[in-house]
Amino acid sequence: MHAGCKALSYPADMKVEDTGDGLVVHVLGNLTQKNSADISAAVMSILKESRPESQVVLDFSGAAHIDSSGLGAVLELGRQAESRGIRLVVCGLPDSARRVLNRTGIANLLTIVEARFSGAPGG
Repeated sequence: MHAGCKALSYPADMKVEDTGDGLVVHVLGNLTQKNSADISAAVMSILKESRPESQVVLDFSGAAHIDSSGLGAVLELGRQAESRGIRLVVCGLPDSARRVLNRTGIANLLTIVEARFSGAPGG
């Protein structure tokens, strides 16, 4: 699914896990203006290496806060994934981020699930 997973280096505030069904990107801390560009660039590298029809999960269960630049990065990653035929699933969003996405209608542009594996095929 992602041939170069082990070869890429990632920011300290993210970890990548290959589940066999796809990759899970764990964001380990807040996604803000301070780190959203680095995390977005790393996830973009993952998307570029992923095959069409694969799945990449962005797991924000380790994040307490996502600011507007972080939300913008998530939206752009969703667009990039879609253009490459990759299913990007967002899970574990902090309540504040989920409310903003719902109120602005951006939630309709992303695949958002509560639990990490509820968006995975067969589970």
